[in-house]
Amino acid sequence: MKISNVSNNPAPQPSPSPKAPSAAAKAAQEATETAAQTAKEAAGGDAQAKRLLAKEDVQRAQAASPKADEDGKGGNVDVDA
Repeated sequence: MKISNVSNNPAPQPSPSPKAPSAAAKAAQEATETAAQTAKEAAGGDAQAKRLLAKEDVQRAQAASPKADEDGKGGNVDVDA
């Protein structure tokens, strides 16, 4: 008599090991993050989020300042001084 190890129940599948996300996955997550998420992370001490918020502040300040008519000449020059 031959004994077989074959059964009708499939072998349990090993659960995926908890791995850290890849660099590409992290980059994609950061790129699709909302402003609220970034602010929350920055408030929690995330250095990358802090840098991003600082960069956005500079960009907003530059966009809000008036452009000079010509290079090197500001629009708010007091010519009577």
